[in-house]
Amino acid sequence: VHLFGEVAQTVANEQFAREATRLVSNVQFLDPAPAVLREYVRPGARRMGDRGELFASVVETLAKDLATRDAYLSWLQNLTPTHISDLHFFRTDEGEVRFGVRENGLPEPISALSLSDGTLRFAVIAAALFQPDPPEVLLVEEIENGVNATRLRLLAELLRQRSARGRPQVVVTTHSPLLLAYLLA
Repeated sequence: VHLFGEVAQTVANEQFAREATRLVSNVQFLDPAPAVLREYVRPGARRMGDRGELFASVVETLAKDLATRDAYLSWLQNLTPTHISDLHFFRTDEGEVRFGVRENGLPEPISALSLSDGTLRFAVIAAALFQPDPPEVLLVEEIENGVNATRLRLLAELLRQRSARGRPQVVVTTHSPLLLAYLLA
């Protein structure tokens, strides 16, 4: 084990080096791609990929815990007040799953194919914060991309509340002075 180019001389240094290596190796860079979020995927995933791969599967897995499901759904309902009433998962004959929602007043569920890019980006960022196997550190570049400016306060609150739980630690970049102001408030 090496610590900054020098051989670890003490047990404390070795433990520090091992812990630092563990933390650095458990980083997720999230750059959601709406086309990826609309795909059917295999079920049973506990962590999504960097572009949102396995998004529907992760949400289906987290929804098995009712408290987590309700908390996640609550954030989506806050995003679109009076619209989203529940989560829905579309299935292929082979058992693959696609994300969807039920909306108040509509008889049929809405597929990810019909959701806006901004709604999907918010849903995947929230899912990353609720996923069953969260990383130590979640990095999200230009987190505000595609999210309606009227929902930036909600995004900031989501980040603040979920990261206060200790894991994952969230690092974001933004070009939005408004989002920055909400995060610093």
